[in-house]
Amino acid sequence: MASTYTVGDLVAEFLSACGVTTAFGIASVHNIPMLDAIGRRNTIRFMMARGELGGAHMADGYARASGGLGVIFSSTGPGAANAVGGLVEARFAGSSVLHITGQTATKFADRALGMVHDAYDQLGMLRSVSKSAYRIRSAEQALGVLTRAATDALTPPTGPVSVEVPIDLQRAPIDLRCRSLCRRRRRRRSWMSWRLGCSGPGGRCCGSGRGRVGRQPRCGGCSIWASPW
Repeated sequence: MASTYTVGDLVAEFLSACGVTTAFGIASVHNIPMLDAIGRRNTIRFMMARGELGGAHMADGYARASGGLGVIFSSTGPGAANAVGGLVEARFAGSSVLHITGQTATKFADRALGMVHDAYDQLGMLRSVSKSAYRIRSAEQALGVLTRAATDALTPPTGPVSVEVPIDLQRAPIDLRCRSLCRRRRRRRSWMSWRLGCSGPGGRCCGSGRGRVGRQPRCGGCSIWASPW
């Protein structure tokens, strides 16, 4: 376990909490911090595909067979585009697929500066083929974005949802004191009831069970676990 708890660690822990046991995709410099965190925990098996297209179809099949969340990790830019065919198929089938992709560093995103694999309007491309698509814009928003994305994927009409995680944020640290406080409060409720009960539009909930639509709960004096909606 790394001494510093990062957004990459949060992604790995969140997927385990969702009951994910197998994830698919391509290892890339744009998603290595998240995959390293999965490897450190050894609770999720990562299956390498020959390309993102195949990985997306594998996640689709996993979601159909398991009835749970199928997860595909892709690189950013061309890698994310390679997953589009599988996401379209999952959209037709109504499969609960969570597509997690990298993105260039936040200070370069959406500025058309030609950074490595910085595709023009990647988020718009993903929105056009997914049920919904989001970008994590700060470490404080990470859990809220992931929760909303998984909720969208698993809520009828089910379908694929994409999440961009900029490479700098994958390594960004999260305050463990707030994390511990929130986990103790959340332990009283199952993840599923917490997800369905507190993640409505505008519902900012840190997992304490106090979140309501349009209200911002207080969580130990910070918003690490608060949704940005």
